[in-house]
Amino acid sequence: MKSQLRPSGRAAVREEFESLWEVVCRLRSRDGCPWDRQQDFASMKSQFLAEVYEYIDALERDDSPAMAEELGDLFFHLLFFCRLGEDDGRFSLVEVLRRIRAKLVRRHPHVFGDGAGQKITCDEVADNWEKIKREVEGKVYESRLDGVPASLPPLQKASLFSRKAARAGFDWPSAAAVLPKLREELGEVEEVLEEGGERLEEELGDLMFVLINLVRLAGFEPDRVLAGPAANSLPVSGRWRPRPPPPVGTWPKWGSMNRKVSGSRPKIGSFLLMNSASLWIENYNCLKSLEKKSAWNFCLPLGRGLMFVISIT
Repeated sequence: MKSQLRPSGRAAVREEFESLWEVVCRLRSRDGCPWDRQQDFASMKSQFLAEVYEYIDALERDDSPAMAEELGDLFFHLLFFCRLGEDDGRFSLVEVLRRIRAKLVRRHPHVFGDGAGQKITCDEVADNWEKIKREVEGKVYESRLDGVPASLPPLQKASLFSRKAARAGFDWPSAAAVLPKLREELGEVEEVLEEGGERLEEELGDLMFVLINLVRLAGFEPDRVLAGPAANSLPVSGRWRPRPPPPVGTWPKWGSMNRKVSGSRPKIGSFLLMNSASLWIENYNCLKSLEKKSAWNFCLPLGRGLMFVISIT
C-alpha cells in the first residue's frame, strides 16, 4: 500500500494554480498561440472528452505518474474553458470556483453545517443530496428519474437510470431475483430475432437494461465488467478464444452467409456485451463464420456495442 501524502500546502497550491492560470491566459492573449486563440467551446469538446478517457485509462492501469499527467491535462482544459467564458463574457474563473465551493458546503451539512460531526451513512448522504437540491436549491424534477445528462454515453445513462430507479423503490431484492426477468427478456429477443427491425431493437434495449440492473445488484459497475478479459474474447465450443483483428476483406457478407445457412433456424447460444473491442466488427458490418463439425457459430454485431453469438444447428 502506498504511503499517504500530506495535503499540499495552501501557499504552494496558490502559487502553482495562479501560474497555470497565467499560462492559459497568455496562450489566449493577442501575442499568444494562434492555435489556442482559434479554439472555442465547440472545438474543445471532443479534446476534453479524449483527455477524460486518457485519465480513465491511466486509472485502470493504476499508473500514478500517468494519472498525475492526465489530471494536469484536465486542469488545463478546465481553466481553458474558464478563459473562454471570460473572453465571451459568459462567466469568470472566480464565479466558477465560488459556485462549486458554495455547492459543496451546502450539500454537506453533516460536514460543514449544523450537523457537523454527525455520523451518517452513504445512503443518507445521497438522500440528503437530493433533498437539498429540491428544497434549498429549488431544482424541481417531474420525476425522480430526471436530471440525467442527455449527452451521457448510453451505457452510463442506463446505469444511472438504474440507480435512480432503485432509490425510488423500483428494484429487485437481490441479483438472483433478476434472473427470471432476464430469461423472460432473452426469450422475447429470440422470438423477434428473425423479424429484426424496430421490434428487435426495442427488445434488445429491454434485455440490456435488465442486464445492467443485474450487474449493479451483483456489486459491479457495467463499464468495469465490459472492460474485463471476457469482453475481448468470444466463446467457441465451450472455451474462450482471443479475438485478434480480422484481415481486411476476408469476412463474408450477410447475403452470402444467408445462403449457406438457408433453412436453418437461428437459436441464441449466448450473448456478449462488447466495449471498444467490438468496434472493428461493427465497422465491417458483416458476420464472422466459425465452422464446426456439428454447428455453425456466428458473431452478429447489432450496433450500440451489442453483439450476439448465435449457434445455428
